[in-house]
Amino acid sequence: MRAIPGTQTLAFVARCDGLGLPNLDEEPEVWRRSTLHPLEAGDVIVRDVRVLHGGTPNRTDQTRFLPSLEFASQPFRNSEEYNKWDDRPSMPWDIFAELTRGAQGWCDNCVEREALDIGWR
Repeated sequence: MRAIPGTQTLAFVARCDGLGLPNLDEEPEVWRRSTLHPLEAGDVIVRDVRVLHGGTPNRTDQTRFLPSLEFASQPFRNSEEYNKWDDRPSMPWDIFAELTRGAQGWCDNCVEREALDIGWR
């Protein structure tokens, strides 16, 4: 995994100025030299979701699952900055329905009540 230090504020600035983030071949040289952190199966990463990051190609014949849990404080969730993120519900309804009431309360904004395309690519 590669993480670009200090970029947690870049996406917000780019959106405010109507700019897009650079493509891989447009990245500044300093970004290309950022540290690649080798990860083993089962490793966990805790990071600011706004930090630009990337993985490496999966060169195996096996599917590589990348589950993600995202947390945000209630003040941030109520902020204008949070509302500019393109957040889409991603938890299938049938999974949500099996959660306890307490877990459903935590995940209510994550559930998609319509059918999701969750096929493997």
